[in-house]
Amino acid sequence: MKTASTKTERSFGDRLREIRKQRSLSQTELGEITGLHFTNISRYERNLSHPGAETLKKIADSLGVSSDYLMAGTVEEAAKAHFEDRELLNQFK
Repeated sequence: MKTASTKTERSFGDRLREIRKQRSLSQTELGEITGLHFTNISRYERNLSHPGAETLKKIADSLGVSSDYLMAGTVEEAAKAHFEDRELLNQFK
């Protein structure tokens, strides 16, 4: 017997949007950093399309997270990303 479960898993687009906003970047700014048009970023965030491997790496590197985290959302990678953010902020104190 299957039971209904609440959907807690976020999509690639959800993770991309969340991290972009955490970094205080607009879609246009992220596009400029990665060499992509802002409409591509928008399509990725709305899960209308997904980037190829090379583009995914550019986006992940630009946001300071791993490609694995963007695609799969592993807890370990999320924790690492948040920890690195705190380390970076502490350098400016």
